[in-house]
Amino acid sequence: MINSPQPNTGFIFEAILNGRGSHSAFNPIILYSWTAIDNFGSITINSPNLDTSKVIFYASGGITKFRFRLEVRDDHDNVDYDTVAITVNRKFFFEYDGIPWDSTVGSLTYIRLDDRFGNRPSFGGTVITYNTYNLVYLCNFNGKCDDISGWESIPFGPYDSIKLTDRNLFYSSDELLNWFVIYATPNAEIDFTQKQSMGVYSLE
Repeated sequence: MINSPQPNTGFIFEAILNGRGSHSAFNPIILYSWTAIDNFGSITINSPNLDTSKVIFYASGGITKFRFRLEVRDDHDNVDYDTVAITVNRKFFFEYDGIPWDSTVGSLTYIRLDDRFGNRPSFGGTVITYNTYNLVYLCNFNGKCDDISGWESIPFGPYDSIKLTDRNLFYSSDELLNWFVIYATPNAEIDFTQKQSMGVYSLE
């Protein structure tokens, strides 16, 4: 089972390794041992000597396969092995899930990436150059965002003219030009009580 990515990272994934189906016909099992076969960067197996363990790993981008080996030993020193493969299809460089809409100022309701969200894409004053349609994506946080085609690509609007734009939904920088802010007008036909998922930098 994969619960990935970890909230507000987009690149640190979490899964459950489950060896509870292991059995010995006549003797009790005395040892479980989980190990990583493929080590792409950092992998942490939280409970390597239990039948079930959480594993946390970094996926560098695109589709990556991780393999884990389970060794099982009974009290008569009989040993058997099995392998579990987890394929991760990372969609964005950053992903933020379950984000509520913030305040409404004038006619604009916004989502602002701030300290609540941990890893933030920071551009050091250059965010205004990223005025593309494939940088920031939005999807209702409803458990159906696995297919990137269901995400809406958000156009860019310069911060100094956000009150003049005719767009109903767009992203801009904050006043420091470091963090993303998504703005929506009442004409955007958005349910502002619905939490959102935000993707930054599509990898597909």
